Amino acid sequence: MNREKVIISRSMFEKLSQEINIPIPNDLVEYYSDQEIESNDFTNTIINFIESGYKPIISIQISPALAREIIIRHNKLDSYEKAQLESEIKMIDLENYNGFEDTISYLLIDGVNLYDFSRNRFKISLINDAYSNFNVYELKIVLCTWAHCGGWGGIVLSGNSKSYNGGGMHGHYLEIEVEGKQYEYNSNYYEKMEKHHLKD
Repeated sequence: MNREKVIISRSMFEKLSQEINIPIPNDLVEYYSDQEIESNDFTNTIINFIESGYKPIISIQISPALAREIIIRHNKLDSYEKAQLESEIKMIDLENYNGFEDTISYLLIDGVNLYDFSRNRFKISLINDAYSNFNVYELKIVLCTWAHCGGWGGIVLSGNSKSYNGGGMHGHYLEIEVEGKQYEYNSNYYEKMEKHHLKD
């Protein structure tokens, strides 16, 4: 079945970039701006944003090193500091926080998605303090372009796999061991299967 041909103009990419405060990789802009292309999940996401005001969905995946730093900092907190952290989270993201068994699980899975792109900082202080020792390459920022009951996918906008097709299955995360305990953290369980969007 032939799919509709589309052109994504540079101005459309600019509007998307302004909305999410993240630059779109140049190779994708060059490719889609210079020719008619059969529509796909990526082009549909941009068109839906431009024409219908559909707000782009962004996922933040973190490196093992950053996950470890968050865990270590959390485990060093005393009971008073943990209570303060819990109060901070409830003020920012009460609904999602209540869905987790404990604070550290929330921080590693959902808390890391609370990221201010314009200021390059996380909204939760403990995560941001951990991140201050690293750089943006510890983050894999993914523009989600499709999702269904089994999983989701999108385009990687930053990190070492920029312009790759990324995604994963709901509830499947990589694990890291810290001080003899296993922790899941927001990551792509199938990251070794990622391919460059223009070479897929």
